[in-house]
Amino acid sequence: MIIQLVIYIHHLAALTQLKNVLMHTTLVVLPYTLGLNPTTNTIRKDKSLVPLPLNAISARGHWCNSLVGDFDPDDWFGFIYEIVCTINNRRYVGKKQFRFLRKKKPLKGRVNKRHSYVDSDWRLYTSSSKHVHNLIDSCGLCNFTFTIIKLCDNKSQLSYYETYFMIHKEVMTLRDASGELVYLNKQIPAVKCIPKL
Repeated sequence: MIIQLVIYIHHLAALTQLKNVLMHTTLVVLPYTLGLNPTTNTIRKDKSLVPLPLNAISARGHWCNSLVGDFDPDDWFGFIYEIVCTINNRRYVGKKQFRFLRKKKPLKGRVNKRHSYVDSDWRLYTSSSKHVHNLIDSCGLCNFTFTIIKLCDNKSQLSYYETYFMIHKEVMTLRDASGELVYLNKQIPAVKCIPKL
């Protein structure tokens, strides 16, 4: 009985601290996420709902913004990121949009389609690369850093800077001391338009 009371008081104190944090900071409270296993910090194959660790809940998800400073996602189209495995220094450069344009059928009697913006899953995004996902499964999510390296205003700028950083960081040729490729990128996308810089 006493042990249960002590545990209850401890949980009550933690909830009070959480309430104070929520009142004084801008946090997005996402109690569950798809596929994150909190005991091993790995992504589950079955995509079941599991609790998200409290330290991973913030307005920017797991993304570090030390290179770009504080930002409002509503002011930007997307970002260029670099993922680094802290165990073996394997890296990946990619891009992600903050929101997507959804087109709906026109209303009855109208010709124009309806447009709306929908937030993407950027806060919990861990890359579209299967090589990165395999590495996350083997090493654990807690052994990775997710850094935003550039914010972009529009889609052409996003495509241009993804290619720019891939070439600048030599993602196709840079090797470590053992001769293995440092970056997990398998191709560099083409820039098919003049970016609006």
